[in-house]
Parts: sequence; C-alpha cells; structure tokens
Amino acid sequence: MRHEVPEKVLAVIDGYLRDKGKQNIYEVLERLGVRDVKVKIYDYVWEVPTGAPIFTIWAEEVGVHPVFGYMFSVEDTATRTTRRGGAAMDAGQLQRTNDRRRLMEKVRDGQPFIAVLQTNERSNGELMRNVTSKPDDRVKDSPWRVARWDTARQRAILVRGENDWAPTDSEVDQFLRHGRIHHPDGTPDPVEPSEEDNPAAPRLVFPDQAHRDLVESKSMEKIAAVFIEQGLNPEDVSSENRGYDLDVQNASGVSVYHVEVKGTAASAPGFFLTRNELKRSESDPLWELAVVTDALGTPQVDRYTGKEMQKFFDFEPLVLRGELKPSS
Repeated sequence: MRHEVPEKVLAVIDGYLRDKGKQNIYEVLERLGVRDVKVKIYDYVWEVPTGAPIFTIWAEEVGVHPVFGYMFSVEDTATRTTRRGGAAMDAGQLQRTNDRRRLMEKVRDGQPFIAVLQTNERSNGELMRNVTSKPDDRVKDSPWRVARWDTARQRAILVRGENDWAPTDSEVDQFLRHGRIHHPDGTPDPVEPSEEDNPAAPRLVFPDQAHRDLVESKSMEKIAAVFIEQGLNPEDVSSENRGYDLDVQNASGVSVYHVEVKGTAASAPGFFLTRNELKRSESDPLWELAVVTDALGTPQVDRYTGKEMQKFFDFEPLVLRGELKPSS
C-alpha cells in the first residue's frame, strides 16, 4: 500500500503518473511489448521478443540510502516453496517465482533492465498471509541493474541507476532487519511521541493471562515462519531457561541464531526482559531479539543483535523484588 512506500519512491511513481497520466495496469505492459497481458497480469517477470526481461519491483520493498539517495531492492535467489508468511505456494505462485529466478540469471552480470515499479492495494502483512498481490499503480521505471549477486547469502542487490554504487552487505542486513538504513552520522530517525509529549497515549497495562498467552503464541509462530522460509530450523527451547526462545539451526544442524522472541498486540515495540535474557544478550554472539508488533492483527517483525537492542531501546526497572533483610 502507498503508506508503506518511502517518500522518494512515491515521488518517482507520482512524477510518472503526472507526466504520463494514470494508466490502466494492462496498458503499461502492452506498451512494453508483453503479449497476452490479461493472462499474465499477476506475473512477477515478463519476457519480450527483444531485450532483457521486464521485472516487477515492489515499491513497498524498495530502500533509499540515507546518504547517497539511491534506490535499491533485495532479490531473494533461494529456491522457495513457501511464501514469506510461511504459507505454501500454490502451483501458479511457484511457477511465477521460478520464472523470475530463472530470468534474473540473465541480467546477473549487471546489464540494465526495465522494471515496472508497482504498489499494491493490499499491505505487505496481508500479502504474507497468502493473499493475491493486486496491483494499484504500475509504472515503467528504468534503468535498474543487478549491482551484486551474492551466492553465499542467496540474494541479489538490485539498484536503480547506471552508476556503480551498491549498498554494503551490512547496510543490506540492516535494511532487511529494520526496513531502513540508519544514517551514519547519527541523525536520529523519527520517533513516536512519548507519554510525556502526549498525555493521552496508552499506558502500560497487564492484560489477562489468556491474552498474554495468545500474543506469545502468535509471536512465536510468526518468527518461526520467518526462519523456516529461509530454509532454517527453529527449535523451541523456551522451557529450558537458556535466555532465548528459539535455537535456529541450518541444514547441517549448526546453530546460527539464538532468538529471544518478544510480542505485543500494540503497534509500537515494548517488552520485558529478564536478568537471564539480558546476560545472555551480552555474552552470546548468536543472541538476537525478535520483536513482533501487532501480533494479533498484521504482525510486523524487527530483529536486533544484543548491541543493537541496547542502542535502540531504553530500559528501566518497573518492578522491584523485596526480600526481608537479614537480622543484624
């Protein structure tokens, strides 16, 4: 949906619509030489008689570098049979995904290609629940190119423009985790007003146990699905008091992440951390915090290393345990 699209990306789309006028989504592909458009309207890539394939770039998933201003997108090149929300692909989705990956190989050496920059009528959260991606706006946008093909991480970095710039691996990882790249000079990101700024803001309450259990269950389910989609095996170890909830292993059975899962039904992240979890975050290099917001609605996930958690969150004691002092 448009509210999920970065302002700079929306400016490109709206500039095209202003110059060319609102176009039927079929017309865009027909003018680019795609045949049988009505049959192929929901495809992710299109072959034309001449030239490179035409690829959909989902505007909701485009990043904008905070310093250089270039737009980029991360293409998953792994073999998948499930959607990002964990639902199994049907035969049509599987075919479209395989076609896109096959044709992406044709432009992996950096040659420019034409893209259609697309916004969807449904949110990313809805699409992850196996809902069909119905296009809203679709505009021609070029050139895009494969700036880097990362076989080890099973991804390709697509960049808009003809220059030789590309985001670094650490910047890509940050974008995938947080949906943005933090400005290197420390310029703060916009934050929601605090309760002090907004006296009407909702205050911390302790819901009933059934509600807490449901939020926790949905959050664990959501995070497990994220790792399963990546071809990893998340094992629930929450009952073992390790300081994390999921031991995430690769195909060889080697642990790659120790994930503490926190969930909330609210739209803003907030959670409680035990002393054991805090100690583990400081000593375990595999430790991660995964925060699920809107857990009972359209769940959103943010992941943080131990150091990132300390950087982006403030902690204060809300409960103090009182014990009788020994007699003198």
